[in-house]
Formats: sequence, C-alpha cells, structure tokens
Amino acid sequence: MQTVGQDGEHSRPSITGVIVARNEADKVMHALASVRPILDELLFCDMESSDATAAIAASFGATVIPVALATGQEPVRPAAVAKASGEWVLMFDADEVIEPRLRETLLRIARQDEADVVSLPRFNYLFGKPMYGALMGANDDRQIRFFKKGAVEVTAALHVQPVVQPGARLKELTFQHDGAIIHFNYVDIDNYLTKFIRYTYMESRKPSAAAKYKLFPTILKMGWEFVNRYLRKGGYRDGWRGFYIAASMSFYRLTIWARVCEMEDVGTREQIQSIYSREAARSVRENH
Repeated sequence: MQTVGQDGEHSRPSITGVIVARNEADKVMHALASVRPILDELLFCDMESSDATAAIAASFGATVIPVALATGQEPVRPAAVAKASGEWVLMFDADEVIEPRLRETLLRIARQDEADVVSLPRFNYLFGKPMYGALMGANDDRQIRFFKKGAVEVTAALHVQPVVQPGARLKELTFQHDGAIIHFNYVDIDNYLTKFIRYTYMESRKPSAAAKYKLFPTILKMGWEFVNRYLRKGGYRDGWRGFYIAASMSFYRLTIWARVCEMEDVGTREQIQSIYSREAARSVRENH
C-alpha cells in the first residue's frame, strides 16, 4: 500500500505505529506528537489505564485497543503488530520520543527501500540526566523497532528483541548520523527499584532460568556486568549514576539467581507463607 507524504514528496509505503501503555498520561502526549507526522495508522493498546492515557491517544487519531493488564509490554506486542495494516511497523513506548532527524531517516529508508529491518539507537535519560556510558549510551542501546511487516518475529518474552527473519535486510543506524529514540528512563531510585523487583521476578520465572542461573556462572556474570558497564563501556563518565547502574545490574544477576534458588528450595510466596503459618501454629501449641 502506497501513500504520499505530508510534504508532497515521493510516495512511500504506509507506516503503522504500535504502542502499549498503562497510566502514562503525564508523558504519552510527547511520544505521540513525535511520531504522528510519519504514521498512516496508530494502534494504541491500553492496559486498563485509570487516567487519561487512552483519551489522549484517541485525540491523536489512534485506534485505542483495550487489552488486559500484563506483566510488561512484551506479551501484548505480537498481537498488536499482527493487527497493523501498514507495510512498515514502528514500535515505540510512552516514555520515548522520536527525534525529527530520526523521523526523516526512517521515511527515507521506507521510501528508498534501503532495508527490511532497522535497528535504532536509543539515547537514555536516567535519574534526571542523560547517560553516555554503562550500556545506556545511544549506540550501545540499540532497539529493533522499525521493520517491514513479516520481516521479524515479535516475541512476547521479556527484554528479547524481535527476531530478524532469514533473508531480511538489517540496517543499523548511528546516533551521530541518523538521530535516535530519546528514552526518558527511570525517573528516580524508587521508580528503578520498583521495576527491578518486577523484572528480576519475571526473569527468574523464564523456563531457561534454572539452567542459566547456577552459582558459579552467576558470579562470573556479576563480575562481567560491572566491569563491562563501568569500565569497558564508560559508566565512570556518568558519575554516581554510572557506578550505581553498573553495581545494581551486577546485583540484578545475583537477585535472579536467588529467586531461582528460592523457588527450587521452598516455592512461591504463598507456599512460604503457608510454611510460616504452620510453624507459628506449632510453636504456639508447644508453648502450652
């Protein structure tokens, strides 16, 4: 399906934007404003928002699709992408903004058929300031977000990039030359720790977690995580933020290992609470 750009230039394939969000009324307007000029269709999957998120999306001409609350956006994305009618799909988040320079790059790629799949640089803000190292710099944090429909397999797994299909042409952009997604990441430490808890839980429940997180390999992963982020990838340039991310991501690995051990040793929280209840009752009986 071909369309003509708003600037009246050469025709281009149509583009569908896909976003999954919940209670993002304070930021989603900027995300939508940054991408709407290049979209022919906007699919907005709203996960039971209790604020004005869905209404704001509708005001931008989005087709709002109510979806059940999920643990993260990934479980919702495959079905959302499958609904896209455009030849190209642009996936983005409510806390992201597409730079004008990147918009023009994406339009050029679509018009000139330069690729089938595009890996986009993502420039992160963290705890109020931009990050340049610790694997959070734009060219280190690349995201496969722009692709021809059918050129990738969009997975529902946590923190897993879309899988490029055999024969698809992959193009990697650079921040300096092509622009970037601007990601307004964790607002503060509380926001970070809230997601830390959720993400380590989800990682520990993956089918491969028990085999992947043994003690010795985990110790090696912890050391590499810190060295790679803080020294090799320049986290030291970001002051306390760089050190904190390098150290906490090392602890992230340890926490996943501990969660796996916990599940194998004693079970779920409900099972542990049941154990405590029985032990408490036994202690009371023995003391009488």
